[in-house]
Amino acid sequence: MTSLTPTTMSLDNSHMYSFTDLRKCIKGPKQYCKGSIMDIINSNADFSKFAYIIKLARLDNVLNDIQANFTIFVPSNRMINDISEGVFTNLDISSARQIVLTSIIKYRIPSSLLSDSPASYFITMNPVEKLFITNMNNIIYINNCISVVHTDIEATNGLIHIVDKLIWPHFI
Repeated sequence: MTSLTPTTMSLDNSHMYSFTDLRKCIKGPKQYCKGSIMDIINSNADFSKFAYIIKLARLDNVLNDIQANFTIFVPSNRMINDISEGVFTNLDISSARQIVLTSIIKYRIPSSLLSDSPASYFITMNPVEKLFITNMNNIIYINNCISVVHTDIEATNGLIHIVDKLIWPHFI
């Protein structure tokens, strides 16, 4: 006599599933939510170097999240031409992640708030880094050496401010 108990029953339940996994069938470039921070950065050719760093850091999904509420400081390619291509090609995932997280503030911070105070600290997504924002002669500076050249580019999930240099974490 044979009994069917959980220890003697077959654990192969593949007969119950008859669908194909569509996630493996998606071809072509990744599509981002229209108007998201990642969509704006990815679609603008002048942000291609920073877009490369974001994708290398695997944070493009975070910046594509429609429910997020971020402020990000993005350098344009023209502003960071002094950084050699070797730095970008030799960048590892961890360093890229730290660079991107240091450039993101968790909340929507418009330029009016940045320019209201002569000096203030903002906590970044990188928990050990803070941005020291100063306002001198109506010019907004980050960490006393990076100036904000264009402000308040609206995205569905936050704001983008254009800066003249890449914001490096202190330990890189």
